[in-house]
Amino acid sequence: GQIFPLGGLELQAYLFSGHTPGDIVLLDRKDRILFSGDGVLEQLWLQLPESLPVKEQVRSMECFLPLRCEFDWILSGHSREPQEAELFDVLYAAVREVAEGNTEGDKAYEWFGGLAKEHPYGKEPRRIVYAEEKNPDENR
Repeated sequence: GQIFPLGGLELQAYLFSGHTPGDIVLLDRKDRILFSGDGVLEQLWLQLPESLPVKEQVRSMECFLPLRCEFDWILSGHSREPQEAELFDVLYAAVREVAEGNTEGDKAYEWFGGLAKEHPYGKEPRRIVYAEEKNPDENR
């Protein structure tokens, strides 16, 4: 909830753990932009050694739902252009599917650190990459 005044612009910070434990998002209410870092983006990686269990991503998104009406655009850490805020909505639905085990049809995904699973959602190339089994206390 800390507010950072930036000379006519204010960004409010919110904890948004999932991709990594200390992730934050910054909300610009004036311009209706969510600066999401790696917490909300088209290709969300949750399989990294430092990533938290998928249910933590769900929890962060659920905590942020009351603020969803305050942004129309998302700028992530990997976007070249602003994404429409519906990205948050479809990502939230997809993360919930993974957390609930609705992963039939998910495919193996090779990355530089090994093998994980990918859960496609929405328009291509959107996907969540996650580790199949992860001990919730493993990275804390």
